[in-house]
Amino acid sequence: DVRDAVAMAAVPPSHREFFVQLSKGRIVLVYLGPSLELLDLRLQKGASPGVSVDELQGFALNSKGRELRKAIERLGRSCQGELEEKLQKLTGHWRRTQRSAAILVATVATRPAPRVFVEDIGSNTAELSWELLEESNEGFFEVALFGYDRSSRLRDGHDGPSLAKLGNFRVEGGHLARRFRLQHLEELRWYRVKLRMLAPQRRWMSEWSNEVSFRTLSCGAARAAGRLVGSNNFLVKSERLLRLCVDDSQLEENATEIERLKVQFVRDLFGTAGSQSS
Repeated sequence: DVRDAVAMAAVPPSHREFFVQLSKGRIVLVYLGPSLELLDLRLQKGASPGVSVDELQGFALNSKGRELRKAIERLGRSCQGELEEKLQKLTGHWRRTQRSAAILVATVATRPAPRVFVEDIGSNTAELSWELLEESNEGFFEVALFGYDRSSRLRDGHDGPSLAKLGNFRVEGGHLARRFRLQHLEELRWYRVKLRMLAPQRRWMSEWSNEVSFRTLSCGAARAAGRLVGSNNFLVKSERLLRLCVDDSQLEENATEIERLKVQFVRDLFGTAGSQSS
């Protein structure tokens, strides 16, 4: 499978096998698949066990991994003869109920950073685009947005405005996405943005992209530049439909027939002036 081959290449061989130390010097080997899912649990016999779960480089146990580790350690109270049988049962149960669940998460970036650009800046929106130095057939993009607090200089006595994190946003479209629109921005405010790519279940991640600073326009400047300012930039769809019920605005061109009927019904109910455009 091509996807498994790509995932396998992103995971160093040493991280597909590690061990958990139990009492009485016993060691359980944990074998992982290409997507960092559990393949097998075996009681160590003979040769050197390799890498401890506490010594993984660039990876750490996620919530599923910590759950599995606790289950293994609970079995450590069993006698030698029972332990192997119980490990087999635990493996079978886990693979039935958590078959595709990764048990490790990447903590260090292993892929090059994308290159991000900011364009078409308005008063409350800005368009992002980016390029990849290394293509992938899986994963998604995460955008991190920061804003400069204009009041912090006076409040805290800083030499300049402080930078506050405003949130992280997952881009729709998966690994094929190359554009994203930032919305709900404030006019005449400085922002900073960056982006990275992550695999499903965070099996790997890229470095963060370059950080780009930009300043939104005033409403007047945005209109003059042909970037119209409207409620679509800061109201959700249900709120926009409510607004249409009480004014003479027209529905968006891509509105569904059901949405048109709802707006027309409420307008008729309250006797609101205005006509419905197709």
